[in-house]
Amino acid sequence: LCGLVIPKNALHFGGKSFYGVALIGTSIFCTLCTILSFWHLRMPAACSAACASGMQNAMCTMHLGAVVRTTHVTGTATDIGSTLGRATMIVVRAACERRRRSYLENVELEVDLKKLTVLLIIFTSFFVGCFLGALTHSHLGAWTFAVPAIATGLMGVLYTCFRARMKRQIKR
Repeated sequence: LCGLVIPKNALHFGGKSFYGVALIGTSIFCTLCTILSFWHLRMPAACSAACASGMQNAMCTMHLGAVVRTTHVTGTATDIGSTLGRATMIVVRAACERRRRSYLENVELEVDLKKLTVLLIIFTSFFVGCFLGALTHSHLGAWTFAVPAIATGLMGVLYTCFRARMKRQIKR
């Protein structure tokens, strides 16, 4: 669905892509999940939640132009391990050979550490989100999915308005 409104795997903030529409679509799926939960239709509610997650993943992947998943962390954990292993090997190899790291090794290490920082933020944010989602559910019950529905809907409307305003400014 997201590919219908965001045509390319590249950042086009304010351009031809309709990130606002994708956010509003995510909001609609979250709202549908909330409504279906009140009607005790668990399977359709779960399917709506899965569609919202899929829209979010697709939008982030298309927006960033990279494969960065935001709703599951199995690949992220693997990437953390391989990046940490690669960075460790650069440091250990130079230390075992009793030499300074080369310029290329320093650049590779810097890139790996920046990538590791992003991956750890995603990994930590996922678990904080899980905790906050469970906490919210203990207080709001079936209304829990109304929180991301409101947040993504509001961001979608704001983005769409900002996009239109930005296009008008560029035309001047």
